[in-house]
Amino acid sequence: MCKTLSLKLGLIVVLINLVACATTNSNVVVEETQLVGLDSLLASSSKAFGPSILPESESEIFSLTESQEKHFLEFYHSPENAELEGHERLNEYLLSFGDNFSYSDYTKTAEITQQTASGNCISLAVLTTAYAQLVDLKVKYQLAIRVPVYQQFGSIIFNAEHVRTMVFENNFEIVDGVMTIPGYSLIDYYPSRYSKIDGYISKEQFLGRYYRNLAAEALGNNDNREAFWMAKYSLESEAENADAINSIAVANRRSGQLEMAERFFEYGLKLTDNKLVLLKNYKLLLTQQGRISEVEEINKQLKAYNDKNPFEILTKAEQAFAENDFTKALDLYQTIISFAPYVHQAYFGIAKSEYKRGNLVAANEALQRALQETYDGEVKTVYQAKLSALKKLD
Repeated sequence: MCKTLSLKLGLIVVLINLVACATTNSNVVVEETQLVGLDSLLASSSKAFGPSILPESESEIFSLTESQEKHFLEFYHSPENAELEGHERLNEYLLSFGDNFSYSDYTKTAEITQQTASGNCISLAVLTTAYAQLVDLKVKYQLAIRVPVYQQFGSIIFNAEHVRTMVFENNFEIVDGVMTIPGYSLIDYYPSRYSKIDGYISKEQFLGRYYRNLAAEALGNNDNREAFWMAKYSLESEAENADAINSIAVANRRSGQLEMAERFFEYGLKLTDNKLVLLKNYKLLLTQQGRISEVEEINKQLKAYNDKNPFEILTKAEQAFAENDFTKALDLYQTIISFAPYVHQAYFGIAKSEYKRGNLVAANEALQRALQETYDGEVKTVYQAKLSALKKLD
């Protein structure tokens, strides 16, 4: 029997900074003999980022306060829940948060996730794991492909990956590559948005994603030092992960360590078949240095990916709006939702454009859709206020 918890949405893992960084193509890297080992690169690079910043340890990530543990255990062992299987009790406990638990962009420890009743999908998985460990339930982490392909955090644009948690009591079996679990609960934000399971990851790989999230969030906050150290610690959980190396390269580029950034980009490109993230980031570095012929080589490879990034179009739409070309802005916003209907900023842009054009009904409808598509509490508050103001004009 499978129980599914539905709360909200989200995860940010793979970094793409299309505004402030880029990457390269394997046709324009330096001679392979110039490449050195990753440990040597990290040792050389770390000097520019000062004393190390220690992240939370594994035990700190999954720990709860005494009162938080007590509250959960009282619910779990309550006679009222005696007929439920263990995974069902954990599921019901999380559901008891109701609307008080909401999605946010930040990656948090179990303690902070429960305290704030918010977090991204990594945070929810961390909290779920913390509860499961208290009562000897087993967990397994699923990678899922979800509708939103891109998300934005500050000045950073991310290619999104999603993790959700299976909780169960009995040992699973794998027969002919198929996993069989007698009964489990699937803990997730709006699981109906995910159409495909992209495999399972170990706890070590999960921790690697936790630290990579912290690195990405640090870059979004323009904290290159923390970004470097969090990405470095991510590599201790997942050695030679191209996404972590990309974050380190971006942190170096932003810190003015251009030669070191290039060496990390080159190293990362040797590790992965999907070079899109690295190519985009390396491209900006080369553009910054005026290496036009190498940029053109990268552009040739980027075309093969047929990549559609809605936030690149969003930038053009916002520029058109700022120039009072509301018709052009509207066309661009509508282009975005034609292939990326999850981008709430595009619906808000349509609302702004329609309002400027005097189409209050269309503006109202677009603003309601923007409100529906966002899961950030602060953004929701802004949209609700604007919606209320707009309704007074009807």
